Amino acid sequence: MSRKRKAIPLEQRLAAALVCLLEPSLRDAARSARLPAKSIIRMFTNHHLDFHALGGADKWWNLHPMTRAAHDARFGQDAAAIAKVKRLQRQFRPEVIGGMIALVEIPRQAQRKAGGAFSGAGAAKPKPTRKIASRPFPKRQRPMRWRHAPCP
Repeated sequence: MSRKRKAIPLEQRLAAALVCLLEPSLRDAARSARLPAKSIIRMFTNHHLDFHALGGADKWWNLHPMTRAAHDARFGQDAAAIAKVKRLQRQFRPEVIGGMIALVEIPRQAQRKAGGAFSGAGAAKPKPTRKIASRPFPKRQRPMRWRHAPCP
């Protein structure tokens, strides 16, 4: 009589899939050492194919598992590209001209008021009217303690 097999936990299946992305020597070492599933999963991070900062989804089809070292090496380039796209979005707006999409420069004054080319509200962010001190009340002073002269 054979025992009925239980379902394999999702964490174990994920670790089995991710270990296949490692180099063969690392994969074989991890299998021979029988590393826990959590340590295999911690070796990876998910990279967004369409950047999350620019509206990319957190769905499986937009994620690519990468080792943490590879993802960290790529992070600087991605951050620079995202910053450039956001700068261009503040400076230009898309318009349809003759059936084609063209980028039209937004006047400087409108850039400051709009708060970004693609902001739906189009209103400037409210600025604080006054600065708030880090400590609104004065620091409490301790009463001075009198020290008596030592007794002879």
